[in-house]
Amino acid sequence: MLDKIGGASATGKVIIGNCFPGFPVLENRAKGVQESLAAAARLEILGPFDVKVAAKENYAAWEALLSANPDATISLSPLAIDSPGTDVAIPWTPDATSVWTALSW
Repeated sequence: MLDKIGGASATGKVIIGNCFPGFPVLENRAKGVQESLAAAARLEILGPFDVKVAAKENYAAWEALLSANPDATISLSPLAIDSPGTDVAIPWTPDATSVWTALSW
């Protein structure tokens, strides 16, 4: 995962979401990713946040997190269905000058 965002020299704010907190497999995935991201000392890790399971609630949760953290450059989710995008770079600001990367694992 870390190699997709620049390796140990990666910088930026990372939002981690989990649509099913408490589910052991997803908790283990989130923990492993956080441990991996720790190798990049200049990443600021936020979360994991509960981003809900139902599609409308999930979208609203991600929208709220991204709106509250407009300078976030990366969002991560343990499920592809839960991610606001799957391994893509997406313009986030209205003028498309900022790009964030959404990854799922």
